[in-house]
Amino acid sequence: AQISSVYPIMGSWSHRLNSDKRGRIAVVVTLALALTLFCSDFNNRLGLARPMRVCGGSFGRSCMKWRPTHSFSVPLCNKFRSGKDVMTAGAINAINSDGGNIKLMDIEELLLTTDPTVELQANTLYAMAQREALGLKSSVIDPWIQRTVLNATDLADVMAKILSAHLEQSAALFDLKAASDLIEQIFATSPAVRRGITADLTKVIEADPAVTSSILQPLLNYKGLHATSLARVSRALWLRGTPIDKQIALTLQSHGSMAYGIDIHPAANLGDGIFIDHATGLVIGETAVVGNNVMILHGVTLGATGKRVGGKRHPTIGNGVTLGALATILGDVTIGNGATVGAQAVVTKDVMIGETVVGINKVLDSSVKRQRLLNGESEDTWFYNI
Repeated sequence: AQISSVYPIMGSWSHRLNSDKRGRIAVVVTLALALTLFCSDFNNRLGLARPMRVCGGSFGRSCMKWRPTHSFSVPLCNKFRSGKDVMTAGAINAINSDGGNIKLMDIEELLLTTDPTVELQANTLYAMAQREALGLKSSVIDPWIQRTVLNATDLADVMAKILSAHLEQSAALFDLKAASDLIEQIFATSPAVRRGITADLTKVIEADPAVTSSILQPLLNYKGLHATSLARVSRALWLRGTPIDKQIALTLQSHGSMAYGIDIHPAANLGDGIFIDHATGLVIGETAVVGNNVMILHGVTLGATGKRVGGKRHPTIGNGVTLGALATILGDVTIGNGATVGAQAVVTKDVMIGETVVGINKVLDSSVKRQRLLNGESEDTWFYNI
């Protein structure tokens, strides 16, 4: 309807197309406007509506890329988003449409903002957690709620108190009081750590369909969220560079491995908005780099090849990547922005932007599959070696 509404205008200009330079420009502008309206309406019908942005954005993704969502493929005219993001942003939408004053940015919007704006999001999440926690007073978990949420001063302090409580599982490793004070001090003073945990929690709420409206569900119970938060503290210590700080960071890594079943080296560089779902068995090596807005399932290994090489030995994971359960990515390889690594895949070579890799270095050829569907042929899986 939106496109047809401009047809009379296009018709009135068509006779000028071959004789008037301004007429040709007008037709081009009108076509561009019609395409923009069509893309916007198409996304609205699929529940993908969001403000239009310049193609590419902060993630370097291009416009009009094809990406499977639900049971079919659609061109996303705003950002090249993963199917997981498209289908599971329900909690953010539910919170923003409940008629209250609380509004949350989604992860893509949050990643584009400055630290003060991220703090506003953190304050909103903290207020929601406090309100939910008040409803749990006098329950059997009241002591835990009091210790971690109701006695905290902000969202970062909630996470600091959770991690400090978990240290008791490794009491033999630490002076608990001094270690807790150190964790709380880092959470209170490190903008990178504070930004990271706010983005991580936002990503979890947006990406996990199990989270509907409860902030406490992931905040108190998701060990993947706790492990990434601990890894951010460890990295902050590692970057201080002193032998003492590095040793404390390694001890926290050891504690995290025992407490959460997750092994993340403190030198690993983690982006913002990382969701580690289920989390058990995750390994991230020393020189690994993980981008923003990344989903990682349990059992994933970002490891080295075992060869003695200097410098970078571990993978670089781009922005908006999904790593399936038990995926193994070895060596100094790059997984491009928006790519998906399937469950149990083994990857030892670079994966291009937006590709899906399965098996042992096999990339799904979505163009062939799409052409087969258009031709009415069977929907077989086509792939080629990388």
